[in-house]
Amino acid sequence: MDIVKFLQLGGSTMIPLIIISIITVTLIIDLTWVNAKSHKNLTALNRKEQLEPSFDPVSKVINIDKPIDEKMEILNFEIQKIERKTSLLSIIASIAPLLGLLGTVMGMIKIFNVVSSQRPTNPLESLSGGISEALFATAGGLIVAIIAGFAHYFLISSLDSIGDRTNIYLNKQK
Repeated sequence: MDIVKFLQLGGSTMIPLIIISIITVTLIIDLTWVNAKSHKNLTALNRKEQLEPSFDPVSKVINIDKPIDEKMEILNFEIQKIERKTSLLSIIASIAPLLGLLGTVMGMIKIFNVVSSQRPTNPLESLSGGISEALFATAGGLIVAIIAGFAHYFLISSLDSIGDRTNIYLNKQK
């Protein structure tokens, strides 16, 4: 089944699900890049290599000329900024199933409207369209939620590791 057909079968709740799935993918790409760059810079520091200037928290902290205590404060601030962005994935993981459930409810309303207004001779045929819409909307919401939830867990764990490893490095510099 192609994506366009899937979106059509899911009904009107697929539009907000598409929007939040685009936001999810954008956040995942951005945050994964920042995490990868930070891990790369930490590896370079451990090998006593020169850091490339970048916007990741490790290079921001290491490349500034400030005392170690101030660098640690800056590191905590930078990690908190990234955690705030990462928390959007948690919010999306919570909202996406609700949007899917809303699609389910709208599909059921559609079913009952058809049955009550038309009194179909073959009710199964009339019911199948609404049930299909309900199930596709639910599946769409769950797919977005699972991806966002998994990414949130992975990125938060990686960010914790970056913070810990950078703190260890800065403490050795004292």
